[in-house]
Amino acid sequence: MVPGDMPEFESSLLMARTEFAKLPDAASKHMIIISDGDPADPNYGINGGIAGLMKQGVKISTVAIGAHGAAGHARLQTIALKTGGKYYVVSDAKTLPRIYQKKPAASLGPWSMNGPRLQPANQVSA
Repeated sequence: MVPGDMPEFESSLLMARTEFAKLPDAASKHMIIISDGDPADPNYGINGGIAGLMKQGVKISTVAIGAHGAAGHARLQTIALKTGGKYYVVSDAKTLPRIYQKKPAASLGPWSMNGPRLQPANQVSA
């Protein structure tokens, strides 16, 4: 995979679906997408990457960093909500490791990492 500006999410989701299929006995399956939300929407249809990952029990958390307005945030929120993952908004890339180091309680919902404290994502301006 080559870093850069992805034109769409679907090809990466299909690649992940193929790899997760090789792990049928995994106790937990979780994928994290870090994006500005700019790529085109994934295919939410029955043959799309999201549906395939959901059938395999994969939760997808999304991290918005440098999102392009409300559309970018909405796209990433939708992916997380549809798959049972979490949605994060990060304003400083240095806070990214905290997503991996600390798991917010499931009942807390979407969270944003701005500075030293966690804040609900719905309190972050786009």
